[in-house]
Amino acid sequence: MTRVEAGPRAGDRIEHGAVVHPAEAERIAAHGLTVVTQPAFVAERGDDYLADVEADDRPYLWPCAGLLRAGIAVGGSTDAPFGPADPWPAIAAATTRRTPAGHILGADERLDARRALDLFLGPAGAPGGPPRRIAPGTPADLCLLAVPLEDALRAPAASLVAATIRAGHLTTPMSA
Repeated sequence: MTRVEAGPRAGDRIEHGAVVHPAEAERIAAHGLTVVTQPAFVAERGDDYLADVEADDRPYLWPCAGLLRAGIAVGGSTDAPFGPADPWPAIAAATTRRTPAGHILGADERLDARRALDLFLGPAGAPGGPPRRIAPGTPADLCLLAVPLEDALRAPAASLVAATIRAGHLTTPMSA
């Protein structure tokens, strides 16, 4: 009989890393897995989580910073259509961790705004990887802001986007 072992392969990832305790994060890191998480759910549904989720799990809901501290590559997702398609509320939620009523859910999971933005800039096939770059000869994917990046990161919002270009094509027209 041939023995076959299963284990992680390059590119394996955990989608919807909803609750990840530190011990689980250590195991995930040891396997070299990436976690894709949806921090916007804290801003959308956080009050429900405070009412319905076990107290021991609440600090580890939709984690970001704890996974990064454990050495895990982390990609951000909006989980559209179940979450907002717009990544800017997810970026804001990753920085504040505020519920709709204003409660903080998982304060230790907060990220600075630049790191929260980076969750969404990795390649689709390698979330959590280094941000994509525009290079000669490659199709452009970019977001043109109406304000300097530092200003946009102080209060992340789609209203600050002047245009979005995907694969070299304008997808969001510039505002007048």
